[in-house]
Amino acid sequence: METAQPEIRLRRNAYVTRVSVKLMGDTLLLLAFLTFFTTETIFLGEVLPFLLLALVITLPLVWAGFESSRKFNAAFLGISATLFLIAQFFLGLPWWFSLFLLFLLHWRTSTHLEEERDSRYEVSGGYMLAFLIITLSSYVFQNIYEKQTIAIILFIFLGGMFLYSGGTYLVRVAESAGHTRKTTRVKSAVLPLLFTGLLSILTAVLALVSDTVGSAIHYLMGGVFWVVSFLVDPLWQLINWFMGLLPKGMSEGLQSLRRPDMPYEVTPELLEDNSSRLFLSWWNEVLIVVLVLVILIYIWRRYRNKGWVEEEGPKKYAGYSSRKESAIAEKDSQSTNTWYSTADSEIRKEILSLEKLAEKNGMYRLNGETLQEWLKRLGLQSDKEFYRLYEEVRYGNKEVPIDKAAWFKDCVDHVKAKIPGKKY
Repeated sequence: METAQPEIRLRRNAYVTRVSVKLMGDTLLLLAFLTFFTTETIFLGEVLPFLLLALVITLPLVWAGFESSRKFNAAFLGISATLFLIAQFFLGLPWWFSLFLLFLLHWRTSTHLEEERDSRYEVSGGYMLAFLIITLSSYVFQNIYEKQTIAIILFIFLGGMFLYSGGTYLVRVAESAGHTRKTTRVKSAVLPLLFTGLLSILTAVLALVSDTVGSAIHYLMGGVFWVVSFLVDPLWQLINWFMGLLPKGMSEGLQSLRRPDMPYEVTPELLEDNSSRLFLSWWNEVLIVVLVLVILIYIWRRYRNKGWVEEEGPKKYAGYSSRKESAIAEKDSQSTNTWYSTADSEIRKEILSLEKLAEKNGMYRLNGETLQEWLKRLGLQSDKEFYRLYEEVRYGNKEVPIDKAAWFKDCVDHVKAKIPGKKY
């Protein structure tokens, strides 16, 4: 068991690196999205400091490791209270907006912590596409309305690209740290290094032709707006027809929202005037109600029938998981009205007996240890058929032939005989 500790430590380092990179990527994606709704002053003076501070405080929480969701939530509650007070008394963020950001932080952190520890982290094509669409849309939006400087959008975009290329490199190195040959570790990180180099070249090219790119974007967007302008009158006719179908009181209320004096050219003064109209009291109340409902639904769905219990084995650096323990499977195997075949029931009974005996004698499965590694440590030689039956019956509901039950029992008895301590 002591010989397995260095390997478990390496797996823990890769696991923590994965979660940290993903959290930083989520933060950059959220910052890119918030550029649509904030001015440069609010973004740099309130939103950016709050999210960076939240990330700095949350990452040590991830690195410390928690063996159960209950302890993690208790620690996160203290962090949230601290961040909320800082946002209210030092940064001046609206209280509902602070709660919304903290809710997003908890959601993403807990989601990453619950992922399988032996999963591989790659440069996500979906993330790249979403990040590219949001940042380019924000780039066009800022060119039109000038709420923020273009440099902010470019820094966020480049930060996200370099984070996911450099982050993949760090994770690859952490995951291959157990390799004895140094060349193997270097080869496993060639792709992210190549991507980083190509990204650097692309950044240099864009910096040289930034004026040309800006002019091209303005020209393309002007063409799009010219095409869309032909649809304005038909859309208003459709809206007027729809309002004619509504009751008189509701129709008059909706008609009052229209501003017939709205000019076709949007000026900076008009934008500033309209931005002050967005934060009316009723609008804040609606946002608060929606926020509360989202948080309640999130909590209800997360805790409903989840079985949030502590994992077996050493607790340090464990992260946590909401997966149910083997009690449910044991209950099913003891039930008289079972859906499993006789062979499934016999194999399931042997599996639970082996796991209980291993736990009693300190040979339980370590965090980050695969099923094959654990059974091999118990003394079972590599047998793919045994692993397949173990996983299909332990974690699924597939039927197996009756003649496999006796062979499986002999294999389990062979493993039990090698476990030190009291056997039965």
